[in-house]
Amino acid sequence: HGIGKALLELIYTRAGMKAPETVSLAVEKQQGHIDILCVVNKETAIVIEDKAGTKQHSGQLDKYRVHVTTELGYAPNNMILVYIQTGDQSDYGPVIKSGYMCISRVELLDILESEPAQTAKDQSDVLRDFSAHLRRIEDGVQSYRTIPPAQWPWDAWKGFYSSLQNEIGDGHWDYVANPSGGFLGYWWHFGGDDDFNVYLQLEQEKLCFKIWVKDAARRGEL
Repeated sequence: HGIGKALLELIYTRAGMKAPETVSLAVEKQQGHIDILCVVNKETAIVIEDKAGTKQHSGQLDKYRVHVTTELGYAPNNMILVYIQTGDQSDYGPVIKSGYMCISRVELLDILESEPAQTAKDQSDVLRDFSAHLRRIEDGVQSYRTIPPAQWPWDAWKGFYSSLQNEIGDGHWDYVANPSGGFLGYWWHFGGDDDFNVYLQLEQEKLCFKIWVKDAARRGEL
């Protein structure tokens, strides 16, 4: 109960609102394909999209907002849109553009590892296992700080790229597929014109100078 209240308070605070005294709480799963729809006091609809490393797609976030407005009848000022990412994601711009607030794995861990949460975890295997699962992910992502790059696991590269992105204020990272199994890439510092682009790309251990040419017939020339 305490953890539930803490999560609701975080959501309301991030929305710039004061959390009300909760008289009633209704939770539905997959209402209009929404991961979690939480209705507080029969007046405020909290739409929660839960991601575990995947990203938004197919305009789903806008569809959920429209569903809650047109099908369920909630006005925009009685709706809070929440995007929870327990994995990692390079760009939250489209999420924010769709009107959603972003809650990270670290923010959930702040709640799940608080002193009041310890009692709850003693009483719930599910809660304890979920908290431990998120902690393992976070420790893996932050491991780039303490182990040599040659030993970095996949998650450590995510942590390094996220830190690099914050430091230089430029670039994006994501998985890049190829026949040999793919890699996590980070690309930034774009230049060029309508005919070509040049940019830098990290392919984990390899730093590349990349050239993209619009017209394949002019590649050699450019």
